[in-house]
This record gives sequence, structure tokens and C-alpha cells, in this order.
Amino acid sequence: MPGDSNIVNWQLITRQFYIAAGSEVFLQVGTSVFLPDLPAKAKFDGSTTKGIAMSAVGGGIVGERKVDMPFQAKCFGGTNSYDDAFDVAKAFANQTRTAHGTDVAAGRVIGAQIETFGQMIREPGTETPWKYVLIFGRIQVGPLTP
Repeated sequence: MPGDSNIVNWQLITRQFYIAAGSEVFLQVGTSVFLPDLPAKAKFDGSTTKGIAMSAVGGGIVGERKVDMPFQAKCFGGTNSYDDAFDVAKAFANQTRTAHGTDVAAGRVIGAQIETFGQMIREPGTETPWKYVLIFGRIQVGPLTP
């Protein structure tokens, strides 16, 4: 189909942006940025491992050239401490604020912003409920070529 090369995968572009080597998020959590869901509990424990779980808020868009996606990000600190979760959340927020016009292999991050920051939550259904900091934001992505 003509134009398919311009269809973007917002999840892939977003993940590539946050796990870029040397970025603030990478220095905090490495490649443990999960979209759209955390891996199986056997593979990830937010009370002992740092990580970020992002997901779309309000539904997803498929097959678009440009995507403006509201998201939520759960930032786990790896010690079941809100202080450590806030460290991960601060790195995530700082990196989000630098997103404007950033190219990654899968496309371009046109812009991003944080809408709310710092809600302390416990993950339901986990033994010793995992503590995390919840952030809401928005990211706009598109293809590398205009």
C-alpha cells in the first residue's frame, strides 16, 4: 500500500527514545522500559528491579503517519521505596522534557510533555505491594521523513 513506510509505531519509537544509551532513563533502568505492559511477574519484580511500565491512556492509534498519544508511566525504584521510585520518575520526566525533535531508528519524537507527576501508588495484586510513582504525559511521534 502506498505510504506504508510513513506509518509509525508509537510504542517502538517511544521505547527507543527512553532506552537510548547514555540517556537519563537508561542510566537509571537500562532497557527496562516496558510498553504496553510489564513482563510476566516471574521476569520482573518492581520491588527489587528498577523499571518503567508505559501504556496508552484513552486507547491507541494504529496505522497513522503521526501519533499524539497520551500515556501513563509507572516508575519502579527497585527497592520498594518511594524515594527510589522518585529518582526513576525524575529521570523519566527530565528526559521527556528534552524529547523535542529527537530522531531514533524507528522514527522521530516530535515532542513530549509531562501532565502530572509524582502520584505514589502501590501495584495491586503483588506480594508486598510494589511501590511506584505514576506519571501522566503525552508524546507526539512521526516518521523520520516529513
